[in-house]
Amino acid sequence: MNIAEKLEKINTIKNEIRSAIESKSVVISKTTPFEQYPEKINEIDNTASPKVSVRKYLGDKKDFDNFNVFTEINTYMYANTKNATKLVYETGSRVNRRYPATGQDPRAKATRIVEVDISAAIALEGAFSGFTKLTDDGFPERIETNILTYTADHLFAGCENITRCPNIILHNKGINLSYMFKGCKKLVEPPTDKNILTTHSANYMFSGCESLTDFSAEMPNLYSTLGMFESCKNLTSVNISQRRPLTYVLSMFKGCTKLTRITGVYTNTASTSYVFSGCSSLVEIPDNFFGTLEGLGDDSTLYESRSTFKGCSALTRVPYMNLSQARCLDGIFRGCTSLTDINAVGMKMSFSVADTKLDAEGLNKLFRNLATVTDNVSINISGTPGEESCDKSIATEKGWRVISTGVRT
Repeated sequence: MNIAEKLEKINTIKNEIRSAIESKSVVISKTTPFEQYPEKINEIDNTASPKVSVRKYLGDKKDFDNFNVFTEINTYMYANTKNATKLVYETGSRVNRRYPATGQDPRAKATRIVEVDISAAIALEGAFSGFTKLTDDGFPERIETNILTYTADHLFAGCENITRCPNIILHNKGINLSYMFKGCKKLVEPPTDKNILTTHSANYMFSGCESLTDFSAEMPNLYSTLGMFESCKNLTSVNISQRRPLTYVLSMFKGCTKLTRITGVYTNTASTSYVFSGCSSLVEIPDNFFGTLEGLGDDSTLYESRSTFKGCSALTRVPYMNLSQARCLDGIFRGCTSLTDINAVGMKMSFSVADTKLDAEGLNKLFRNLATVTDNVSINISGTPGEESCDKSIATEKGWRVISTGVRT
């Protein structure tokens, strides 16, 4: 082995030693002189065994030390501490969202963040998620970012003790804020910052926010709201001012058992599955929620409407829906025990209105709105007030089988 090879091997060993020291939560840089390595080794706390796969595990002390957050740092950047005194994101840093097993996440112990500098961060995926003990007073008075250009999804997800949105200032518009407050059980004051409300994606943004009672905002760029208010069991009213129809609304209001009023929301979507599932207090839906006759006509993009109104036991009327392209209507009206008027048109797939309150006139209207079919499809009208007196021939002449209590035609 020549001298060059020996020097290369020494350098390799040095790097391996440095990496080993880093893995033990001791800060050491590439510029640290080799003669200081023994001192760094003595700093290792042999009692700490965080059992994590990341080498940049920063801190395991009862009293927190300031540190910088480097590129690719994940969940473990937050130490086992009660006070995170300063979190600084270097230019171009991205915080990757990774969730360890229960009991391994050190953020669960933090009760206060004294100072945060995210001005240089370009992405904040779950940056403050999982701080389960943080209350409103645990956040700094102001959190500001200047060059955030990517996503900030899961930003405060799991902060179950905050009641309002921390004062975070985003100077960029249209950032992805999906899951932003997911699981914030005590949240009652949603964000009002205009740049936050310019988000295009609010998927599951308030999912599980059990204390949220109303939401009203202007969201001009919004088009994706999958599960946006899912399981907000105390939510009573929603008003969203839009400039474009919502494109993705799957499960948007699923499980909102106290929801009674929706205004401003309208859609042009491929799937309305579960959008109102479990909304047991909802009596009516805006006329243009599913588009309008003039706006959609025969060009409907709605391909699936599975369990859309399932469990809407107070709902009396379904507005215009063009279901001419729908390939799944399973459970669409299941549990709609107060339903007297359905304005859906173009149905070609089997579905049921059993146990609704549709009288003969309501059923005849529904029959007239069915498409003519050649496949083996059926409509179940069992248990409806009009099942005996309605004109079933309107449906059968279009190729439909009509199922009523003990009878198939």
